[in-house]
Amino acid sequence: MSNNSRTGRDDKGRFLTGNTGGGRPKGSRNKLGEAFVQALADDFSEHGVVAVERVRQSDPSTYLKIIGNTLPREVLQLALSVNANIDFADVEEAKNYLAAYRRVRDHRDEASIIDLNPEAETAWRIDDDD
Repeated sequence: MSNNSRTGRDDKGRFLTGNTGGGRPKGSRNKLGEAFVQALADDFSEHGVVAVERVRQSDPSTYLKIIGNTLPREVLQLALSVNANIDFADVEEAKNYLAAYRRVRDHRDEASIIDLNPEAETAWRIDDDD
């Protein structure tokens, strides 16, 4: 396999390793891209805030698409990330409490759910006269 240093390709047409002669430098824009970005920046300078407010009010889904397409992915992930610390023992306790509440609520018109002796019932009765 012979190298052709003039084209920067090998005999099969593949770029040679370490080819530094082709393409634009990393991060550079072509003239059309630069013109577009400049026109967009000029338009935004003149109408930007009002236009953004109008889109936000009239079409919230488009507004969110613009945000999603404009901001870097890392910023969106940071803004939308949720950090939740859940103690599953508390969840179980809450489920049990909810089940007990629903049982009492569903049977409140029935006879007493808990059979208390007369002394205990008197001790637990709430006095409404206070």
